[in-house]
Amino acid sequence: MKVMRSGVDPEAFFASLRGVTHRALLLDYDGTLAPFRVERDLAGPYPGVLPALRRILTAPGCRLAIISGRSLEDIERLIGIGPPLELWGSHGWERRDPEGGTRRWPLGEAQLRGLATAWDKAVRMGVADRCEAKPAGLALHWRGIPEE
Repeated sequence: MKVMRSGVDPEAFFASLRGVTHRALLLDYDGTLAPFRVERDLAGPYPGVLPALRRILTAPGCRLAIISGRSLEDIERLIGIGPPLELWGSHGWERRDPEGGTRRWPLGEAQLRGLATAWDKAVRMGVADRCEAKPAGLALHWRGIPEE
């Protein structure tokens, strides 16, 4: 495991969880469970991730959720684990609950206008080819761009 913050003791953190009866683990998909890939559809989970997720799902008192900018359908296709795995897709706009129910929140006129404005700006700035239109957002991807 790579520790991203100095002064954090992972062993002490995990030891502190041993005595709790209820816990939640919220994970991002890209960059956490799977590598970043320019070809997003090929970003399968790292080796060992799926068996680990299945073990966590069966642990008593543990709630597991994957939160992603991807759609629910993308996450489901890449993970292949159904309920009770909770999924939050499209940056929180859609949810599949542990029982398998799906919810998507309606967008108001102001949000729709904001998305259209963001797209127009991306076109004017010449970055539309790097943008991914999502149901409730617009993502600008930097993967594959040389650092200059």
